[in-house]
Amino acid sequence: MQTYYIAIAKNVLRENRRDRQKRPILIGNASQQSSDVLGHLWPPEQAQADRELAEFIEAAKSALSAKQREAFELVHVRGLSALEAAKLSDCSPHQLLGRLCCARKTLRQKLERVLPQDLL
Repeated sequence: MQTYYIAIAKNVLRENRRDRQKRPILIGNASQQSSDVLGHLWPPEQAQADRELAEFIEAAKSALSAKQREAFELVHVRGLSALEAAKLSDCSPHQLLGRLCCARKTLRQKLERVLPQDLL
């Protein structure tokens, strides 16, 4: 079940990143253009909910140690294998998997407060 929660968080982050990349570059009165353009892309309630979830995920990630955050981002955000991530982190694969396990546990505990009960 923990893999499911991590996958949800990862997908939300990826979708937000893709959405940011698709947004047009605004010139001139950016604040007015931004509200006009973004209002047509998705409903304001959904945009606000997405921003809040992304902020909560970032806050949850900030609770991780630097090594745990590095392991989590290399494997779940960048999509590297544990072996590749271990080489980049200059540690053994077993150490990286231990860091990843602790990171997942911490994130799961933090995200349980936000995710709907039917997803738990």
